[in-house]
Amino acid sequence: MKTKLFMLGILLAVCAIVCSGFGTACAEDAVGEVTGVVTADGEILTDDNEIFIIEENDKGKELMGLVDKQVRVTGIITEDNDGNKVIEATEFEVQE
Repeated sequence: MKTKLFMLGILLAVCAIVCSGFGTACAEDAVGEVTGVVTADGEILTDDNEIFIIEENDKGKELMGLVDKQVRVTGIITEDNDGNKVIEATEFEVQE
């Protein structure tokens, strides 16, 4: 009986560690909006000189075809392993 309780305790501890790690990663993703100019490097440069790398999904590929255009992009904003901001576009519009 003591062995079963010990194993249950270990299992619960592992579950708590794993779940808290996944919760932290998910909490860092945020839906947001970015306005700026699309660069030839596949990035959006904002008026505040922030750079957002465009994720290469379907919308992102469309965006990359709008080099030197001012755009407003809605999408999921994350950071890559090097700390660069990345936007996975879900919607965008060209600004006039």
